[in-house]
Amino acid sequence: MASKPERKHEKGARRKRPRPPAPAERAQPETNGHVALPEELAARVARIEEAASAQTARTKELLDYVRRATGLRDRAEEALELRRQNVVRIDQPLALICQAPRSGGTLLARLFDGHPELHAHPHELHIGARRPHTWPDLALDESPEAWFAKLSEDYVAGFFARGRRVIPLKAPERPHQPGRHPFILPPRLQRAIFLDEVDRRSPISSVRAILDCYMTSLFNAWLDNQNLYGAGKRWVVAFSPRRAWGDGLDQYFDIYPEGRLISILRDPWGWYTSAQGRDPEADTEVLLEQWNRSAGEMLRAAREHRDQFCVVRFEELILDTPKAMKALADFLEIDYTPKLAEPTFNEFPVGANSSFDTSEVGVSKDPVDRYKDVLSDDQRKQIAETCDDLYSEALALTER
Repeated sequence: MASKPERKHEKGARRKRPRPPAPAERAQPETNGHVALPEELAARVARIEEAASAQTARTKELLDYVRRATGLRDRAEEALELRRQNVVRIDQPLALICQAPRSGGTLLARLFDGHPELHAHPHELHIGARRPHTWPDLALDESPEAWFAKLSEDYVAGFFARGRRVIPLKAPERPHQPGRHPFILPPRLQRAIFLDEVDRRSPISSVRAILDCYMTSLFNAWLDNQNLYGAGKRWVVAFSPRRAWGDGLDQYFDIYPEGRLISILRDPWGWYTSAQGRDPEADTEVLLEQWNRSAGEMLRAAREHRDQFCVVRFEELILDTPKAMKALADFLEIDYTPKLAEPTFNEFPVGANSSFDTSEVGVSKDPVDRYKDVLSDDQRKQIAETCDDLYSEALALTER
């Protein structure tokens, strides 16, 4: 057995014995004074450096893009600010086209488009409740934001998002046929112009003043409106089916005492053919009730507002468009121009808003006699029994 001094000597010798180098500390071949990395690790480092370089280049591209986009945005905002500061004030009265749908209202609105004395609304007038088309309840003690919420029209955002207005041919089996026409009306710009205009015209003391602010915002925010400028504007023209029915007639003339109301009388056989073509499942009695209501509302308007109301026959509007439009130009006290005989949207030619197949641009004459090929004898007889008396009375209005 080793003595205590011997055991201490052996323990000290074990402590002084050199240890083998750790794997990470083992010598590697040197290259230009640097320790070379293992091949696999070197490949990884190379890929990381390549990715970092590519990301740096991409980051630079993105920063350049942001700088350019910011510049474009700033210039666009400057342009929109100039529009806000230089609006065309619109306070002309509304000439309203109103009768049952499927009577030619869209066509007539498009015939008025582009006339130098008119501001033609770009769509159906959708202020207030859409179905039925009713006047909004605008209280003078409400905020301008509340007024705009009641007046803003639902189609604007969709048209602006697409950058165009689609005017479909409305047969059930093909609801989205062309044409497509540019339409640039930023909703936020319209709202800003409306609020600006309310501020400029304050204090607001009538519903008419609120609507004038709205029309000013609509036509000025419509940036590609080709008929905004020009002296001698007489009317804003818009189509809105059923809006001047019942209490709506009194509301219209309360808001626009100098207004002009136009209705289109379509014979009940042709009208029924178009209405059923649009909705083949519609109930016959319900459709004919709507036609009778439309004719009855025309008779009422003629009794109560004779000098400010005009009825035009659909058949004349289709078959002799210049003659019909000359009469309406006289009614509105505007000059007749050949443009009034050609339907357009923002001065682009458009086709028929038809329930049946058509590819024509301009006024299509097919609808006038189509019912003769579509309706059965029994259907014609039912329509005559339901509508003939009212039709005769309303037809007399077109002969004044």
